[in-house]
Amino acid sequence: MLAKHRAAAERLWQRQNELRREAIPGSRMLAATDADLARIAERLEEGRSEDDCDHVLRVYASEARRNPGNAKWFNGQTNWRPENFARALGSSLGQGDDDSNPWLSKLGARRG
Repeated sequence: MLAKHRAAAERLWQRQNELRREAIPGSRMLAATDADLARIAERLEEGRSEDDCDHVLRVYASEARRNPGNAKWFNGQTNWRPENFARALGSSLGQGDDDSNPWLSKLGARRG
């Protein structure tokens, strides 16, 4: 399964690092292991799109910006767990967080 979704999982991991860097002052880049990428691949295998995954990442970033105590959950593991992913997927972005995202256009160009 990871082989099938590796490229997308790596893109999403990079996106996660970008959003963490923006939302969490002083955050470090997270290095992805195969186990980390497999969690992302599982969400994709379930039928979630890269756009869905990006939305979840933006929700976690928004939560970390609004309440720095929530930053500990935007850790590359917790945010990809099925129950946490589903909660964030059903959440809207916080006020001031733009729902339009140029990164999504890049995703479309890569897939198209």
